[in-house]
Amino acid sequence: MDAKHDAVVFEKNKIEVDLERLKYDIRKYHGKATDGDGDVDVEKIISLISNRLNPESVLSLLEILIPNNVEILKSAFSSARNSSKFKHNHRLIYLLYKLCTEYLLEYLENGDNKAKDILGDAYSANESETVERSATLSKMREFDYNGQKIKMFQHVGIGTARSKSETIRIHFWVDRSKRKIIIGYCGEHLDVKST
Repeated sequence: MDAKHDAVVFEKNKIEVDLERLKYDIRKYHGKATDGDGDVDVEKIISLISNRLNPESVLSLLEILIPNNVEILKSAFSSARNSSKFKHNHRLIYLLYKLCTEYLLEYLENGDNKAKDILGDAYSANESETVERSATLSKMREFDYNGQKIKMFQHVGIGTARSKSETIRIHFWVDRSKRKIIIGYCGEHLDVKST
């Protein structure tokens, strides 16, 4: 048991060191990397580091790269920590980056009917009627934001298997007044039926 604990602590420390190094690199490149307009080429940075990420570091990276577009709640970081075995973080960072940039802009300008096409099959505008009508299931999708309980039925996801390593769901809400995506959950598929 101690060896297993030590291995987990070692891996956690390694990831934290990698994340701090990546934060430093981003700050360093932010002043130097330009695409002619003076902007950082975020997509190039993401492609360079995506294979070193886990769900929690993906969320941290989004906060660093696009803080004006996204707010990530503590509940999202907590659920992401519990999904550290997820294997497709390169897909996750691209999906969430697209959600918080292209989708957000289109949503704010033209509404969800047009914006949803940007995310394709990865996007769901709501949950099933069963989930939304069930007090228990609906409460699982309720998150504290600015002192209010917000139901976040909109979500994006990768995978369909009931496996933490293959599947992840991100529940969010668009705060129109702040013009931001609010992420409340990033983890395994939440229950869809009462047991």
